[in-house]
Amino acid sequence: MSAVAVASTHAADASLAIRGLRIAVAGRDLIAGLDLDLRPGQCWAMLGRNGVGKTSLLLALAALRQPAAGRVRVDGRELSTLPRREVARHVGILLQEEPELFWGTAADYVALGAHARDGLAPGALDASVRTALAAVDLVQHAAQSYRTLSGGERQRARLAQLLVQAPRYMLLDEPLTHLDLRHQLATMALLARLAAQGHGVMMALHEPWLAARYCDYALLLYDSSRFSSGPARALLARESLERLYGCPLEAFADGRAPAPSASDRT
Repeated sequence: MSAVAVASTHAADASLAIRGLRIAVAGRDLIAGLDLDLRPGQCWAMLGRNGVGKTSLLLALAALRQPAAGRVRVDGRELSTLPRREVARHVGILLQEEPELFWGTAADYVALGAHARDGLAPGALDASVRTALAAVDLVQHAAQSYRTLSGGERQRARLAQLLVQAPRYMLLDEPLTHLDLRHQLATMALLARLAAQGHGVMMALHEPWLAARYCDYALLLYDSSRFSSGPARALLARESLERLYGCPLEAFADGRAPAPSASDRT
């Protein structure tokens, strides 16, 4: 996958700031009292068991879900008070599932990402789409009907659409879904590069070994509204991940990331 060039200059106080956030579902708190800053240049991994609140948190950060309490600010402004199109200029989200009823080509689908960008000339849009398709290894499928793409190809087209949108903060809910190993690694490398170029990136993952390799920071969501956050190297250790997932793990020899213990490989 090729790199995507983005502007790297941001205000010193820029952040997607979470203060006292509480998210409840069916009367039960999933997340309570969360304070966190996602800043340009940071790449965050969010890890936790199914149903712990990862998707709900991402939706709240994209102003697609109203939290039970707390605030989300983007670059100092209350996210909930901004018009939807302006939110999209600042925050973009790759959802876990999206409707598949799109009848255009893969390139047409990717071009939808420009909805929040004012004054983008057709030539500039075409160039942006080509760059995004190249970044996710889909150039050869540009003219193919989106509906005929494989699951992994559609996932990469959705990521390319987010690249065309080019928000400062990128939120991704399981971006590796349906991807083969090659494209999993390439996608993680691309997201790490985007952070290095000035985006703030937060992704929900089920692959702690990839989080340890590519992400700078981690947010671990436990049961009963417990969480921890900080540098990924410190958090993604065997003991904390065993508590997180409730299963025994063993570390690789180089200490980079955990693997299932031998007793679990059945």
